[in-house]
Amino acid sequence: MKHPFLVSLLLLACSISVNAQAVEDDALLLPDRVRSNPDKFTFAILGDRTGSDRQSWHIFDRSVEEINLSRPDFVIMVGDMIDGHDYPEEVAAQWEEFQSHVDRLEAPFMFLPGNHDVGTPAGAEYWKKNLGRRYTVFLHRRTLFLLLNTEEIQGEPGNRFGHEQVEFALRALDQHADVRHTFVFMHQPAWALPSFAVEWERIEKALGDRPYTVFCGHLHSLSVEERNGHRYYSLGPSGARVDNSPFDESAPFHHYTLVTLDAGADGRDSAHVSVRQPGAVWRPAELTGRAAPSVRVAARPGRRPGHPRNQSVVGVSVPNPFGEKLDATVHFSGLLPDGWQLASGDTTRFTVQPGETVDREFRFTRPRDRLLPLPYAVIQREYRGNLLPTVRQVLPLVPDSVFRPVTEWHVAGVFSPDADSATVIALTTGRPLEGSSNASRVDWRTASVADGLLSFDRLFGLRDSSVAYATCAVFSPREHTTLARIRANDRADLFINGARANEQPFRLTSGDSDYALVPLRAGWNLLVVRVGNLTGRWALSMQIANPEADLRLAAETQGCRKFSTALLTTSPYACILMVHEGAHFSPHHLLYLRKIRPMRSAGGFPV
Repeated sequence: MKHPFLVSLLLLACSISVNAQAVEDDALLLPDRVRSNPDKFTFAILGDRTGSDRQSWHIFDRSVEEINLSRPDFVIMVGDMIDGHDYPEEVAAQWEEFQSHVDRLEAPFMFLPGNHDVGTPAGAEYWKKNLGRRYTVFLHRRTLFLLLNTEEIQGEPGNRFGHEQVEFALRALDQHADVRHTFVFMHQPAWALPSFAVEWERIEKALGDRPYTVFCGHLHSLSVEERNGHRYYSLGPSGARVDNSPFDESAPFHHYTLVTLDAGADGRDSAHVSVRQPGAVWRPAELTGRAAPSVRVAARPGRRPGHPRNQSVVGVSVPNPFGEKLDATVHFSGLLPDGWQLASGDTTRFTVQPGETVDREFRFTRPRDRLLPLPYAVIQREYRGNLLPTVRQVLPLVPDSVFRPVTEWHVAGVFSPDADSATVIALTTGRPLEGSSNASRVDWRTASVADGLLSFDRLFGLRDSSVAYATCAVFSPREHTTLARIRANDRADLFINGARANEQPFRLTSGDSDYALVPLRAGWNLLVVRVGNLTGRWALSMQIANPEADLRLAAETQGCRKFSTALLTTSPYACILMVHEGAHFSPHHLLYLRKIRPMRSAGGFPV
């Protein structure tokens, strides 16, 4: 069986000893204490993962994820990777399982044997055939790492180090007496067990007065003691059972350890040990990708016979991607006496178990003639005593199924956000500009978007501080008001038959859409969207609610007669769409370009 993580161990002596390049002198003018230290490095330590039926992979996996966030130079595990078994095939299966989890580590991984790993003949044989040496030594940035095997000689009244291992350790310490620091690792606390007393005394004597720190596992509880002016750490589990330690002031809880070697204020190297409980470090995914957008608010399909049209059902889904329970609260804001009202319940509190999703349904009613404003849901969640970001989302009380995307547009651009105020007045009211001489025609292009997303990137490229216009036509067999759903990056304004439809600009916000009432006349209606881009990509998406399936959408009004009138003019920095006396015409007939005095609004865009 192949073990990819062994490759990291075998190559470590070559790869890990290469020092990082120092920051150039003129890179940053920082105080000496703040400047990067090429000798500073961090490594992580994982404790026991096995040892009882209470072990949990999710604790180990959480530790691995948080270690990856810290980006250590490498990771060392102090033994007990598997449960162990008398049957070789079971031992092999356990190692395969362990490897599938430890492969998630992004840093090189090293380990030493614990009693569960080699405590049976099958386990010992497997290690010998597949995992190689049971003790080793390596250098990293002039620092010595000594990994010992406390399971070499097993028996009563206890385990012992073998003679060859002790001699190996003594040679390593003698050959590297001038290192910055020495770290010693083992599974069982040899310094505290009588059976190791003779061998450990020799190793401890060889360590002498050099700076060194010792780590072990096995006891499933965290404790620290000081011997000869040096710290000895007994580390707790990273998924195994939690036990009290025979040492005083022990702390039984799951954790992993980060160790940083750095020069102190006196210039001497010091080992800084940080013990972290899994779950105390927030992953970006928990705060964004998994924690916030994962909450879903959606209209429920299926209207029962006799269900009035002024009633809608909304479903709220709250998942729990974490390893412990999640407490959630859902309530609604923006409910008005003459608008939308909650027909079932007010506030809902519930608990979501790890890996589960809780769904709740809410029924809303409204007056037949009042569609907007739409209320919004406020979802608050608490995990491990910490409040996650609050989710606020407009309620999709109009089902997605009734919306039809606008896929055909006429587009003109690109213009500067500097625009003459008269240009904007002409755009929104349909009044012509004075002085039409020397005007030149504005070029419009047709844009078809199958997915409903109009990308100005593809049409005009990435153009910072720019404005473009998009027009479409809607045919209605009767006079009525419908709903538009708009998403824009970075901002957009909607004009319907010359009148502005929105008070605040439409924007692209965390997947939500903005809504606007669309008053339609009988016949063709001309819709104009002015899209402003601050920086980067820019795009527009607009959908029209068509519950009766009686609306027609087009890039321009259909069957219109040609129209001759005085040339209508505009600035080179914006465009004008004119509507003549209530009749609606193709923008090709009505748009022209000429230089006039630019004026900038306070917000940078035309007002």
